[in-house]
Amino acid sequence: MAKIISGQLAVWKDKKGFGFIKPDNGGGDVFIHITAIQFASRRPFSGDVIHFQMEAEANGRFKAVNAMIEGATIESPRQGFPRIGWFLLIIVVVMGGYFYDQMVNDGAVQASLGALFANLVLGAVSA
Repeated sequence: MAKIISGQLAVWKDKKGFGFIKPDNGGGDVFIHITAIQFASRRPFSGDVIHFQMEAEANGRFKAVNAMIEGATIESPRQGFPRIGWFLLIIVVVMGGYFYDQMVNDGAVQASLGALFANLVLGAVSA
């Protein structure tokens, strides 16, 4: 495992999503991209203390990876039911209620899916 290094964020260009860290142990500035900072509750600012690991790039320069902002809370990756899941759940519940209503009132399901959506969209669902 690579050594964790600390340094101060000397330059941060928020619109472009990158900056440079001045390592505490000396040496040249280290490039950092916003994607290297994972699960932070906020974006970095110039002057922040950053804890990171270094990785060599193909051009011989170093970049920061697996970075954390000191003092920023760590957010877990997005959890919970995705938005598309909620949308599909609502559609299933509405369709289930509609078909149940058809079976109870008419004794059989008399609507096709096309008619169901036409009725829902046009607001012509019979009571």
